Amino acid sequence: ITLADVDKNIPETNEDGENTLAVIVGIQDYKYAPSVDYADRDAQYFYEYSKSVLGIPEPNIYFRLDDGATSGEFNKIFAEDGWIARRMGPSTDIIFYYSGHGAPDPKSEKGFLIPHDIDPNYANTGFSLDEIYESLSALEANSVSVFIDACFSGESRSEEMLIAGIRPISIEIASPVLTAENFSVFSASTGKQYSSAYPEKFHGLFTYFLLKGLQGEAKGRDKKLTLGELYDYVEKNVSRQAGYLDKEQNPTFIGSNEDRVIVRY
Repeated sequence: ITLADVDKNIPETNEDGENTLAVIVGIQDYKYAPSVDYADRDAQYFYEYSKSVLGIPEPNIYFRLDDGATSGEFNKIFAEDGWIARRMGPSTDIIFYYSGHGAPDPKSEKGFLIPHDIDPNYANTGFSLDEIYESLSALEANSVSVFIDACFSGESRSEEMLIAGIRPISIEIASPVLTAENFSVFSASTGKQYSSAYPEKFHGLFTYFLLKGLQGEAKGRDKKLTLGELYDYVEKNVSRQAGYLDKEQNPTFIGSNEDRVIVRY
């Protein structure tokens, strides 16, 4: 297996992630949809970075790939008495990372994450982003950080249409919980754009630069990495590299806590 630069030399920091819970999901192979190039690898290395860079202990990480990431697993994770809720403490931070298909529901104009066993032609049988955000908000965590390497245009990374008979459409995620001071969401693309692969690096384009930023490229001179610094780095580099790939992709950030430090190197 060829390794990219972000797959090697993963920093080990002294971050204390004892109070952090991480849910990491990567779905490359689908039962009813085209595969998502490098999604397994994206999630696998975000998992490695969560342990080494963010300092999250193994028991605090819920990690699922492919047919291990079914709709039943999503229910188990986000249910009112689910995996996250049972482990919440008075000052818990939550991280949710997802690499796989997103799909739009044209009727409700909402975006849905698509588990392994869901047909994107029936997107509303997946998991609404709005509902996931509301579920995470209800937990009253110290902070919630979400990273979504998926798009909601109806196209895959390989530019195949997921939903029969529609052109790419734009879905706006407008859940009111996103205005909370402790909530932040990084998304791989915006509007009708789709989330590209970066074949040269064997990752999704967004995840590659997310990992590169966490590796240390996004930190300031003070050796601390804030959410704002991480987003600025990811947005600049994804947008630029997408142009070299003859694509258009502009990551987005929703949140008001750009100054929150997430890594100390």
